[in-house]
Amino acid sequence: MVGSAMGITFKVDDARGIVFADWTGDITVEDIARYWAALLSDQPAMACGRSITDLRNCTMQFTGEELRKLAQGILEPAMKGRNWKTAVIVRNPLHYGVTRQHEMFSEGFMQTNVFYSEDLARVWVLS
Repeated sequence: MVGSAMGITFKVDDARGIVFADWTGDITVEDIARYWAALLSDQPAMACGRSITDLRNCTMQFTGEELRKLAQGILEPAMKGRNWKTAVIVRNPLHYGVTRQHEMFSEGFMQTNVFYSEDLARVWVLS
């Protein structure tokens, strides 16, 4: 199954039970909101309980504060009681910093780790 939101696409790998998300181009907070809405309404994706998100080909057009508000408004209520693990692949210090902020915002309802290596991200999310 494949889902899409402006600049963000995701596919469910049923065999491995992982959602793979790719962020490309300029990504706004509105793009993230659409992506999270699509992901949260996709039953096969939500059944996986884990994801790998690749940020290496995107430019972030949002602030940490915008991301915090969005996470608290959309993810936190939807993820209560769920066990979700996500590995995020980054290519630069900005991606790393914003992902670490997201990790702090979501620590009560999601386990997140940041990687520069796709292979290490896969190993961790499957552990």
